[in-house]
Amino acid sequence: RSYELLQKLIGTLTTMDTVSAPMAGLSVEDTFEAHLISLAGRAASPSSGSGSDIASLYSVLKTFWLPSCSDYLGFTASGNQSVTTHRFFFWDPQPLVFNGVACAVCTAPLTNRGRITSGALGVYDLTGPFYIIGCVYACTNDHVHASTDESVRRALPQSLQGEFPALLLDNDRCVTRDGWSSELRGVSRAVWNLVQGGLRAGLEVDIILRVVRAV
Repeated sequence: RSYELLQKLIGTLTTMDTVSAPMAGLSVEDTFEAHLISLAGRAASPSSGSGSDIASLYSVLKTFWLPSCSDYLGFTASGNQSVTTHRFFFWDPQPLVFNGVACAVCTAPLTNRGRITSGALGVYDLTGPFYIIGCVYACTNDHVHASTDESVRRALPQSLQGEFPALLLDNDRCVTRDGWSSELRGVSRAVWNLVQGGLRAGLEVDIILRVVRAV
């Protein structure tokens, strides 16, 4: 029932103009490409036994969120085309786990085959959309996963699972089948908590959807 509700919620939200043009600076696509370049610099992992390395975003800045500019500061910097107000979240948990992550199909260790370069996953949030940049994970038996797959996230420590900020429409999506894009594929935990709160209060689903659309 939760998945059906998520489908209906995303179906409702996709009829809205959730991706507005930035006040200034880079588009979603250009921001994505710029972030891919910035994520190329990685530091050696002190803990992972799989030979992986950790993005400097994690090791230096200690965050999963890539830098972005506030709407106001982006507006005041309207002459600077290198700024971006789009929010991006980078999800590569495998090197953060001491013993690595096992394949959900065969239990062989997963290795990182690089970032998914075809696009980012769009997620609807109360303050506007954000986008998730993921990685391709594969085992020696060539079972391929996205770092965002639910089967991958279930293998993580609970505290690390809690860092993932969204519920996705396709929890286990084969990254070699379809390219990712900035299309809406999920909702933030904040949106989902709002929906669940409405259900607990006895509100009808259609009323809850109208509230979410009105936020």
